[in-house]
Amino acid sequence: MATILSSNIIQFITPVILFIFIFIIFFSLLTRIKLFGDNKPINSIAAFCMAILFLVIPEARQIIEIATPWFVVFVVAGLMLIMAFMILGVEPNFIKGMAEDNAVVIGVVIGVTVFIFVFALTQVFGQGVLLQPAAGDLSMFAVLKRTALNPKILGFLILFIIAGEVVRRVGYAKSP
Repeated sequence: MATILSSNIIQFITPVILFIFIFIIFFSLLTRIKLFGDNKPINSIAAFCMAILFLVIPEARQIIEIATPWFVVFVVAGLMLIMAFMILGVEPNFIKGMAEDNAVVIGVVIGVTVFIFVFALTQVFGQGVLLQPAAGDLSMFAVLKRTALNPKILGFLILFIIAGEVVRRVGYAKSP
């Protein structure tokens, strides 16, 4: 007996679900950051164009198809952790305050997000994404990759992140 999961109908539904997902994400981001103001038709046109681009470019579609399940797992695990704390008696306002003000929580969320995207990129483009290109390769992608993966640039970024965190902590320190 054939079921929905055993048939190949999911292959036909995936582009539609992906289009709706990308459209909703971009529309909500554009509405939230107010890039075009409160003009919802412009926001919807821009989100529609981005969703079409993600459907047309196969590599972008594959990255989203790989990364989305991992984000869902991450969000569900986070919600279960929050629910566990609430069952133990922690107030929701305390959890909200910890999520907004604690640099460790923000760092973990950003770190997991970057890890998921790097994982998806290596699945789509192969492990060559993280490797240095050959010295004679002068293509734009190779030069950008060589520059971005330079140890001096990576060290500068780490130093910049540490300095930003120090400035944030010292700048917002409460005086006695």
